[in-house]
Amino acid sequence: MAYEIQRQTDLVRKGRPVRQEPWLDEANEVTFSQRGKEEAHDYRYFPEPDLPPLVVEKEWIERIRASLPELPQARAQRFRSQYSLSIYDTHLLIEDQAVAAYFEGVLAAVPAWPQSRGELDSGDLFSLMNQNGIRIGELRISPPGLGSCWK
Repeated sequence: MAYEIQRQTDLVRKGRPVRQEPWLDEANEVTFSQRGKEEAHDYRYFPEPDLPPLVVEKEWIERIRASLPELPQARAQRFRSQYSLSIYDTHLLIEDQAVAAYFEGVLAAVPAWPQSRGELDSGDLFSLMNQNGIRIGELRISPPGLGSCWK
């Protein structure tokens, strides 16, 4: 590889073109052209004659798209606009779908979530979870129960 890099560098320095062609690297660090290629399109791929064309209908694509969960970037934008969360809290929540769903349940349980608040004060909860080695789904308090703490 180093030899070929040097060969092409020397060509460029001498003002000569570097042709698109396969070169073979021999054990004695000498390369030689296997065959020339006229243009880049000579490297094109040819369709497999035994494979029928794949036809994908738009309706099928739309059904699949509708069945997908909310993507993290879309969820982050929605959390930021709907709940006025900080960027830090938003990313903390969307890292894990279970955490995002849990906290969405918490926020839904707070009828008058203060839009100007911009933070969740979730650090203590995450700290306790880490100390006890539990995941969000193993919490003994339901999202509405935790939401009642913020009322």
